[in-house]
Amino acid sequence: MTFEGLRVLIAEDETLIRLDLRQMLEEHGMIVCGEARDGLEAVELARETQPDLAVFDLKMPNLDGVEAARRVEVGKREEPIEVEVKSSSGHVWPLRVQRKPDGTIAVDVLPE
Repeated sequence: MTFEGLRVLIAEDETLIRLDLRQMLEEHGMIVCGEARDGLEAVELARETQPDLAVFDLKMPNLDGVEAARRVEVGKREEPIEVEVKSSSGHVWPLRVQRKPDGTIAVDVLPE
C-alpha cells in the first residue's frame, strides 16, 4: 500500500519528536497538513485541515491525546490502512485500521 499524498496531522508537545515524525512521514510521501503542540490545538487544527490521519502523543498539555482523538473525526477513507506500531523497546505490531459504517474504528492485529 502506498501512503503517497495521505494528509497527516501531528500532535506532539516535544519539538524534536514532532520534527522527527514530520521527516519520517514526508519521507514516505505523506503530506503533513498541521502540527499541534497540545491537545486543544490538535482538535482545532483537525477541524480546520480535515486530515486523513492524525498522530497524537498520549501525554500533552491542556488535553491528552486520547481525549483529543475522541473529539475529532479524521478521514473519510473506506478502504483499510495497514500500519505498524512500534514500542520504545523496539517491538512492532502490524495493524489494519478501517472506519466502519457506524463511524467507529476497527483495528485488527495482523500476523507478524
